Amino acid sequence: MDVKLGKLKTLVALAAPGHEEVGLLAEMLSLADPELQAGIRDFSPPRKKEQTFAALLDQLKALARQRPVLVIFEDVHWIDPSSRELLDLLIERVRELPALLVVTFRPEFQPAWLGRPEVTSLGLNRLDRREGSALVQAVAGNAALPEEVVNGAVRSQPRQFALPRALRNEC
Repeated sequence: MDVKLGKLKTLVALAAPGHEEVGLLAEMLSLADPELQAGIRDFSPPRKKEQTFAALLDQLKALARQRPVLVIFEDVHWIDPSSRELLDLLIERVRELPALLVVTFRPEFQPAWLGRPEVTSLGLNRLDRREGSALVQAVAGNAALPEEVVNGAVRSQPRQFALPRALRNEC
């Protein structure tokens, strides 16, 4: 635990966080430290969430001052409400930073920010059988795969980003 807490303190030092910010981030990561928790013990749940989000955004800003940052949120169609709130805040702030925010989700997920000018949407079409088989073979490398494994992976997950996962399930 001390090693993880030390790594967290080193990582967040760039943003020169206060004692409370480190405590909030440690708590979010389930890194209990009585000394750090003392500063946030009396925070109400809404205040903890607000301050945690602020600490995360401060970290992003500090990292982006050093070099461009890539932030990835995957499978957002399954996102929980608090993470969704954080994502919405990130989308508001990321346009001011040298950062790229990549968000993947299924077509039925329609967030309010999708039509904004700073948001670019890129739809992925389904692969046909030939394209899917070629991708499966590329992922498998030199491994000789039985035809039924290739067909099962292609049939179960016809989108480019999901095929490697489907291949692992078939093997």
